Amino acid sequence: MPQITKNQFLEKFPWTEKYLSVGRPLNWIWQFEIDAPVENIWPLLIDTSRMNRLFRLPKMEFIEKSGLLYGKAKYFGVNTEWKESPWTWVIHKNAINIREYNSGFLKVFRGIFYFEESLDKKKTFLTIQFGLILKWNFLRHVAFFVEKQIYNSYKKALLYLQKSIKHSISQNETVKPFTIHSLQLQVNAKMKLDSLYESLLKKNIQKNILDKLFEYIQTEDELDIHRIRVIELAEKWNISRSELLMACLYATRDGLLTISWDVVCPHCRGVRAEAKTLGDIPLKGECEVCEIIFDNNTENSIEVTFHVHPSIRKIPKILYCSAEASLKPHIVLQQSILPGEEMQTQLSLKSGTYRMRIRGFEKYKTLSISENYHEKDILWNSTDESEGIHSFINSNITIRNSTEKLLIFVIEEILWNKNILKPAALFNLQGFHDLFSEEYIASDLQLEIGEQTILFTDMVGSTKFYANQGDSKAFLEVKKHFEEIFKTVKNYNGAVIKTIGDSVMASFAESVDAIKASVALQKLFFQERKDTPIRLRISIHSGKCIAVNLNSTIDYFGGTVNIAAKIQNHAGSGEVVFTENFLQKYGVNSYLNESQFQLIPKKSEISGIEEKIQIYKIKIGV
Repeated sequence: MPQITKNQFLEKFPWTEKYLSVGRPLNWIWQFEIDAPVENIWPLLIDTSRMNRLFRLPKMEFIEKSGLLYGKAKYFGVNTEWKESPWTWVIHKNAINIREYNSGFLKVFRGIFYFEESLDKKKTFLTIQFGLILKWNFLRHVAFFVEKQIYNSYKKALLYLQKSIKHSISQNETVKPFTIHSLQLQVNAKMKLDSLYESLLKKNIQKNILDKLFEYIQTEDELDIHRIRVIELAEKWNISRSELLMACLYATRDGLLTISWDVVCPHCRGVRAEAKTLGDIPLKGECEVCEIIFDNNTENSIEVTFHVHPSIRKIPKILYCSAEASLKPHIVLQQSILPGEEMQTQLSLKSGTYRMRIRGFEKYKTLSISENYHEKDILWNSTDESEGIHSFINSNITIRNSTEKLLIFVIEEILWNKNILKPAALFNLQGFHDLFSEEYIASDLQLEIGEQTILFTDMVGSTKFYANQGDSKAFLEVKKHFEEIFKTVKNYNGAVIKTIGDSVMASFAESVDAIKASVALQKLFFQERKDTPIRLRISIHSGKCIAVNLNSTIDYFGGTVNIAAKIQNHAGSGEVVFTENFLQKYGVNSYLNESQFQLIPKKSEISGIEEKIQIYKIKIGV
């Protein structure tokens, strides 16, 4: 059983004078032993929205005012409203939620989940406290029967969770219990769905992908389908990301889905705005909860998601609890500390780098965790100006508020969720440009899109070509050559960003796709080809880019684009030239070795860059 007694629990988590002055608390404290590791049970129990639905509690509505959440619901026919204090938690240790009511049966509610693990880390000892300060004393008699009912519900739910976790571990699956999949669509919606299925089937979308997508749209739990995340679903269904993304883009065009360009707060990582088009993305975002205004031009500031079209299924954002700790899984610690006070806890973090910040402040420091560090005690003072801290994996931390106002301290993972679909994934997909040619970036927004591979093609001897062919015939030849390039780039998972005269600029998310496309293009316009005199030279470079608005279209800009264009002078007909940086990208060197291409090295001078850069050239069919 739990190592902490009920009396020790109340000593560890005492009621503050602020709440004791309001009334006498009624403390429900339950203790359970769960045959499952704490790291498995934690994410399921802090998903209090799903748990509350299981216990048939009513739906809740929340609004933000001045950085705080205000909730309302109807309990036993009585309208209830409250102010939600920011949750506090330490991952795998405890989570605390406090509500202050201005209507309903309660004055204050406090919920605490306290986790302890066995020495062998195979069991979890859980202490749950639901503390109530009631509006009227006679309700204490009614509360006795309510407590018994909720206790039995939790006991039954925890047994089910224990079995689900054991099954998921044995089958190496992700566990998601208490999910509701049943739904009956309206007749008109079902008819439209059947019609859309037949229409999309004609667009060369794989039938198995359509079947999974349509089943998901019809039956997925309302708590999970509000924001459709393509990468997450592709991994779950073990299908191609790009093919599922194309299916969703076609489905959006046909009216099955809608696309959303979500503005994401860099701190809490919550969605602060949902733009219906790319051009609607504002230059800046604001998060009242985190008390910051931020630029929307960073690589992680925009996430692309999809929603089910309301004519098929209306799916509002539904909550049965604010479940703040569940909605912010990247945050491993969040603590509210009063002026002049401090708190101590133990951190059990994996090796890596974390960010330490105080809510409302842009400045942060890094926390590096490693088995190689000897420091086991951390002091984080609100006035500390140091930039970084090193510590052992299991460390004790003291957090001190030396200011004269309440502060919220946060420790969070630096790495972002790998399942985020970024705008660049769409920009690098030719199908997006074909289906949504009207989409453009706001004229003042310069959107960082991370590392991309840029490819340029250029016609060799174009001046002589135009002189020999004449303008009319040359135009037809160039048009046909563009069509062949577009098709080849698309076949190798790239996208044509623009044409410049008779040249093409394309982008690829995967560098190895760019070199494969280059080889395919040079083989297409081989030296002995008789039906066209056009021959190509190609250049490639990888690096960070920004996406901008140029003539109401999406364009790429930056040093990476400049280098890719400038090194083209070193390539001749049937040749591909590329940088050292590109050569070192995953899969590129291996492909070139397997294809037995001979690399011809050279140093290149690029205007604006002091040192010469290393480039390589390969010859194809020359």
